[in-house]
Amino acid sequence: PNTAYSSIQDFVCTCIVDSSISKINSPAICTSDECLSSPCGNDQSCMDPDTSPGSLQDYVCSCNVDASISSVGTAAVCEVNECDGSPCGSDQDCTDPQLARNSLHDFVCTCKSDPSTSEIGGSAVCVIDECISLPCGSQQCNDPDTKASSKGDFVCTCQNGMTNIGDIAVCSTGTDNECDQMPCGTQKCIDPHPEITFKDDYVCSCVTGTGSAVGAVAVCQIDECLTVTSPCGSSNQNCLDSDTSTASLMDWVCSCKSPATGTAIAQEAICTLDECDQSPCGPTQICVDANTSPTSISDFTCTCPNGVSTTGGSAVCESNECDAMPCGASQMCNDPDISLTSKNDYICACVSDPTLTQAGAPAACDADECKGDPCGVGQTCSDPNKSFTSLSDYVCTCANGAAATGGPAKCEIDECSGDPCGPPSEQTCTDPNKSYLSQHDFVCTCVSNTTRTNIDSPAKCDSNECLRSPCPMGQNCTDPN
Repeated sequence: PNTAYSSIQDFVCTCIVDSSISKINSPAICTSDECLSSPCGNDQSCMDPDTSPGSLQDYVCSCNVDASISSVGTAAVCEVNECDGSPCGSDQDCTDPQLARNSLHDFVCTCKSDPSTSEIGGSAVCVIDECISLPCGSQQCNDPDTKASSKGDFVCTCQNGMTNIGDIAVCSTGTDNECDQMPCGTQKCIDPHPEITFKDDYVCSCVTGTGSAVGAVAVCQIDECLTVTSPCGSSNQNCLDSDTSTASLMDWVCSCKSPATGTAIAQEAICTLDECDQSPCGPTQICVDANTSPTSISDFTCTCPNGVSTTGGSAVCESNECDAMPCGASQMCNDPDISLTSKNDYICACVSDPTLTQAGAPAACDADECKGDPCGVGQTCSDPNKSFTSLSDYVCTCANGAAATGGPAKCEIDECSGDPCGPPSEQTCTDPNKSYLSQHDFVCTCVSNTTRTNIDSPAKCDSNECLRSPCPMGQNCTDPN
């Protein structure tokens, strides 16, 4: 833009493919592959569909464990640790054996107090205080071990100190036992205090189910999920008895654990697991799960619009050969047919001359770095190897022979060479810094009086007219002023 000797290092390089991209004093960067900085991390693959500098944040991150999981402009979320939300609570340990996003509801909750007690997909029942249901009636009850795996170990204690484990204690062998009158009917009856002074303290307890009452017949509750052996068959189903009264039997409900679905009353449910419900194929492919049995995993089929299909994962429908940068970073690439059946039809084109192309291989391009006049005014430029693979090897040469590779040379100029101070007999000239970058700094010094100097122009000196020998021979000359 400015060819004056005083304006050096101000040339501008502008990209031919995008004239808005330029740089001063050196070549501009015309392409930008965002994947070179590894924005997706080590466990993901990265693809930049448009490497022009004007196209940013369009790179695509795809999970290595599941290519159907991807994200544009940021790393994809490949794994989900279901334990992060503390679903088991503070009294239980949580482990997630499969962190993949397509494997959910498989975390395991294990009781810290009893590691043998655990539950898949939900909190385990760790503590059961058997005394809560009043199994001892009016007697004192103590459950020494409240672990879920420890049952029937509660202790009933009479006022006189007599005890019994797992049932109401017999406190006396007297003859005034209220149970002799069978006040409980068919229920179990215990009179903890058969003495005459204790009345209506007998305890009725259910023979089937749970429940007890002091001085009256007990109201029995039967949770069929607990009393029936394997009410729902396998452990992959949940059991719920919403009505535990003795009048409501054979009404428990078996339901399949998530993500499987299915329910049944009083029998094992028929569970189904359609893996396509989780959209494993993505939005553009058709998913079909031929076998929805929970034991049949990863047998779903993903089918592309062009008919290409894959079992157990997302299908690869298209392949843009330019994604692998077969033309190199200095050439443009175009794949006219990105179908899987079309190979080696990509076209490489030179950035300097887009008419120079080659199909299936890099094009033969040249690059004369001197075209942008990188050496500036006053220096000559030569590029010995005009190739995109050989850059910054141009040579700048000064008029005095000084040279440099890859940038302007440092040249010198003596401003005193033109006698800017006038006749050397009257004034001397000195250039302290002989450089193109330092001009108008020469110093003029009077011969008759060296104390008189001036920078960039002649100094004002005394004028002795006798120095010109104005008087003829045989005469003396004196200049009083």
